[in-house]
Amino acid sequence: MKKILLSLVLISFTFAAGYAKADRHDDFCPNTPSPVPVNLSVNYGEVEYLHDLKHSSFSRYLRREMDMKAKLAQTVRGLTVAEAAFGLQGNAEVTKLGNRYCVRLANIDVTFGYSRIVVLVDKKYKEKSCEYKVIKEHEDTHVYLNRQVLTEFAPRIKQTAQEAAASIPPRVEYTKVRAEKALSEMLAKVQEAIKPEMAEFRKLQDERNQAIDTKENYRATTNMCERW
Repeated sequence: MKKILLSLVLISFTFAAGYAKADRHDDFCPNTPSPVPVNLSVNYGEVEYLHDLKHSSFSRYLRREMDMKAKLAQTVRGLTVAEAAFGLQGNAEVTKLGNRYCVRLANIDVTFGYSRIVVLVDKKYKEKSCEYKVIKEHEDTHVYLNRQVLTEFAPRIKQTAQEAAASIPPRVEYTKVRAEKALSEMLAKVQEAIKPEMAEFRKLQDERNQAIDTKENYRATTNMCERW
């Protein structure tokens, strides 16, 4: 059984001010078509195996009330919790002329993946027992599926960020404070463009994991050992 938890999306930015005079007044802030570099860091998450809890205590790892899928998981006495994390930050290139600032995106850094993956196995079952091995194998399949979906979506997340960044024109502002805020607003547009992809990401995770979280599969798994 798996549970996907999505952490808060934080947008941070640094103000990389590269001051330079524009050659011509009417070319002060041209909308040049050069692509904005997007760096994507994918975190597959370290797997932490915990074997010191009874299955009745697994709920402490869930941030909302346990749903039916988690209840089904307790029939095999195992649970996988994958905490998804997404971050976005960037820099601006700023050109200053008189009292004006031309602000354009310079680069974007995207982090996408799992902050951690926790696999829980009921402490009732000894590590060398048939039951433990069967439970762990089932949960390891969830780990594999979660990472597989991450691999599939990483290029989509990067492409969406690149397309969103390319669609954002430079802006003219009249104070440094407004120039800094302009960068934050630009990054917010990139974040908004990525939201549908994140929703699709979670949807596919659910589909892949639910495919092995069925009563029939649990019944077959249970039949593999005798001492449940």
